[in-house]
Amino acid sequence: MALAYAHKHHVCHHDIKPSNLLVRTNRQVVVTDFGIGRLPEGEFSETDDHAIGTLKYMAPERLEGVMSPHSDIYSLGATLYELATQTPLFDFRKRSQ
Repeated sequence: MALAYAHKHHVCHHDIKPSNLLVRTNRQVVVTDFGIGRLPEGEFSETDDHAIGTLKYMAPERLEGVMSPHSDIYSLGATLYELATQTPLFDFRKRSQ
């Protein structure tokens, strides 16, 4: 609900990850740290000259600086995947030969 509210008001979080999702005792999830959140248009352009966020949870298009609510949804999916499987979506320690 928090992301839907932010997106409805044209704000993208850009750093959804486990440490930015807090669970209250009543099981309500609180999204924190909108420190790098930005409007997808307006003061900032739709592309940025660098990607900001946590690479482990970052949507592929963010590497090109594209700003979209869809990238927050991707990051949330990567976070939920890790929560459900206890395994990161991508293991950056493993390198293909």
